[in-house]
Amino acid sequence: MPTAFLGLAAAFVVALGCAALANAVLGWRPRSLPDWNEAFLAGLGIATAAVIPLSLLRRPGTAFALLAALLVVMLLRRSDFARALAAAPGAFRTKPPVAAALAVAGLALFAWSNGCAGFGWDGFQIWMTKAQEFYATGELALDVPTPGYMTRIVSYPPAVPLAEALVASFWRAFPFAAVKGIFTVFALSLVVGTFRLVETLTDRRTAYVAAGLASLLPGLTMRTAVLGNADMPLAAVGAAAAAAALRGAGHPPDWRKPAPWLLGTLAMVKSEGTVLLAIGAVAMTLAAAAAHRPTGARRILVFAAPLAFFVLARFAQRTLIPAEYLEFSPITSFRFSLLATRGPIIAARMGRWLLSLPSWGILWPAFLAGVVVVAMRAPRSGALAIAATALCVVLADAGMFLFTRWGDVRLHFDQAYPRLLAQVAPLAVATVAAAVFPLVRDDHGRRGKPAAAPRGRRSGASVRGGTIP
Repeated sequence: MPTAFLGLAAAFVVALGCAALANAVLGWRPRSLPDWNEAFLAGLGIATAAVIPLSLLRRPGTAFALLAALLVVMLLRRSDFARALAAAPGAFRTKPPVAAALAVAGLALFAWSNGCAGFGWDGFQIWMTKAQEFYATGELALDVPTPGYMTRIVSYPPAVPLAEALVASFWRAFPFAAVKGIFTVFALSLVVGTFRLVETLTDRRTAYVAAGLASLLPGLTMRTAVLGNADMPLAAVGAAAAAAALRGAGHPPDWRKPAPWLLGTLAMVKSEGTVLLAIGAVAMTLAAAAAHRPTGARRILVFAAPLAFFVLARFAQRTLIPAEYLEFSPITSFRFSLLATRGPIIAARMGRWLLSLPSWGILWPAFLAGVVVVAMRAPRSGALAIAATALCVVLADAGMFLFTRWGDVRLHFDQAYPRLLAQVAPLAVATVAAAVFPLVRDDHGRRGKPAAAPRGRRSGASVRGGTIP
């Protein structure tokens, strides 16, 4: 147990180091916990993308050197932490204390479960193996003699293994109990990101309630997250990216704002994050094009520069893969006979998980009802964009199993689909909140479009040349 507490402390140091990195690179000045959360996730994405080409050098001690660099950046940006400590007392003066206490209780329950439970198969065999390899050798490749299951590990994005390796760098050996602390940090990030997303759509009181409920959803934080999988961290990044995209809706894209950096981090956490990255980038570009002020092509390209940085890093990672391991057949191999034979099976299993009370409670039925309500009440709102994104992912993830190469489709679906749902669960929570509670109004008094600064919330962190709304 002492090792677990030390690991949790080390994980928070790593998170603060990543936040300091983003602040230094992008010139951000976080003023609130949600600002710090966005800086942490953006900094983790930046560090991961930079480490991918560095791993080609195959130098031991890369993880320790990166940790030392993060600590140096923390020292150089110590004024940021001084301001955060000075503003900390105000963060605890919340109007709905019961909802805030619910969120704290959920995080405490997760931290306890995370410390007591062991890693599951994927958490140990995939993410932890990749973390140990990087910790020991400084490279993200695996020296496997023949193609097979182990080659899959190389193709998995390395953000979570990198975070685990950074935590392990505080010890001389790789401590399994200590590195699990990073998942408690991701759980906190998930709750904070959900809070900001719902606050952007509705108000602060509603956001506290939604964040408290999200922290207690078994399928989001308790089912697989304590087993060391990366679906919950991807959900945390997705919630933060969605909130940042909403705050920038109607404004020309800006590379200095959090949205493009958080979208890029999605691709660094898990392969499915690349799909969410594409959806978010297209949505933000279209929203900017439809804004009142014309957006030149140069502004679009500047906005896309951070996204290109992450995409190129993912392409560089492909050079580390010794062989191809295909879990799904290509779409070109689709046959209508697959739809007839697998379609009913997939539909039945999908309904089973969406209606699973022990795993999700009534979240997904409420989400489907919320989509209808939001579409009818606010057809041009950011809430509908969030709802449509989550709905598309829920349906597309189920349809993906038409192409599985596993012999037992039911087994593959039951092992993977509940975790895929977790990736967009914060968007589902936000959709339900937007359907039940009134949306914020913009400057023209129209309901359903997020304002630049919702009621009861300070404006975001100052940056060079402007402010993060």
